Amino acid sequence: MILAFATAAFAQASGIRIAGTVTALDGRALTVASTEGATAKITPAENRSVLEISLIDAAKIPAGSFVGAGAATMPDGSLRAVQIVVFPESMRGTGEGHLAWDVVPQGTMTNSPVAATVVGTTGPKLTLSTGGKTYDVAVLPEARVILMDAGQRSIIKPGASIVLTATPSADGTLTASRIQTGKDGAPPPL
Repeated sequence: MILAFATAAFAQASGIRIAGTVTALDGRALTVASTEGATAKITPAENRSVLEISLIDAAKIPAGSFVGAGAATMPDGSLRAVQIVVFPESMRGTGEGHLAWDVVPQGTMTNSPVAATVVGTTGPKLTLSTGGKTYDVAVLPEARVILMDAGQRSIIKPGASIVLTATPSADGTLTASRIQTGKDGAPPPL
């Protein structure tokens, strides 16, 4: 089933998030089997960027790095990281702020510079500062901590796990200007 239903439903939206595996490559056109079980045909833009994801140790995130911290809000109001993405310097400021994140119940996403990292007995705690507020995010061992870096277009091939945001055009075709994939088996971001 082609993602026609998604294209129609989100035609007025800025994009459709698609996560899945590349099943075919025909010139620039990708066929992607989404994690939801649908199939989508996407044409990457000529000027597309490819971001490669690798897993890193949270304790090695330096102060000043720009991160996206996807976290669950605990009953006491504290934040526990589900995923931390360390952005490349070229993406500093992307989506900066603190807002709801629908990947987990009571989820938040905080995109900001790391003001401080404190390593405790259960793992590091990042202090993030944005919009005049600070947020402490505990990074327990089960959290995914990933480094995002520029990748070569050649790594997008059948079998690659990818995440992208596709933009539907008036004729229903889907295009993407940025594609993310894992390096050495690392999963792309949630």
